[in-house]
Amino acid sequence: MDIPNGDIEHRLGGGSTWALPSGRDWTAGSLLRLRPKGRLGSQGFHLPMRQAGSALADGNLLLVGDAAGLVDPVTDEGIHSAIWSGRAASHHLAEYVAGGAADLSGYGREVERDLAPDLVVSRQFHDLFHLSPTFYVWIERHTSIIWRLTCRILRGEQTFAGVMRQHRFIATVIGFASDLMRVTPLLRRMAGLREASPPERFFRRRGRSGAASANLGQGSELSDR
Repeated sequence: MDIPNGDIEHRLGGGSTWALPSGRDWTAGSLLRLRPKGRLGSQGFHLPMRQAGSALADGNLLLVGDAAGLVDPVTDEGIHSAIWSGRAASHHLAEYVAGGAADLSGYGREVERDLAPDLVVSRQFHDLFHLSPTFYVWIERHTSIIWRLTCRILRGEQTFAGVMRQHRFIATVIGFASDLMRVTPLLRRMAGLREASPPERFFRRRGRSGAASANLGQGSELSDR
């Protein structure tokens, strides 16, 4: 490796690694950052999580991926959402430029309908995990349910929202517990939540039709990791 500056040593200053399935093989990679000499140390940054009701489109501008806060709260993974939202954005932009749509608001509706539900459920799992990590560790030591489910989700064979649809009772319990935690100061402190937004279950505004609209990114603006 060529080092452009003599004052920089071969010291790793953080970064990210990944491993993705590719047919019968796996593709692994790493993005590393070099630190100047004498500046070694640990450092962390919050991942942006979209606030409920935040705009995804404004005029001819669309937000996708991390810029829109479309990060999976449990895995901290954002590649899938970035690709998904990028494809959706390109479709709506093409339709808009061709004169087939009056504006780009359809992009936001598509995200809310098809991508948001999975990220909202992931956020609920994230909340409960941080409320009692030892409970999850205990479950994993006695059974491989959580690990198998995590692997299926990472491989794209299952989704958080799909799990909830298959297990309605568990979905109700998890949803209620997550919402309750967000309006209870003690539970919020135990889970390390910062400035959590009121959950829709308890603070819900209904439209004329009486149906509540689903919003993405319930909770704090930044990931707690």
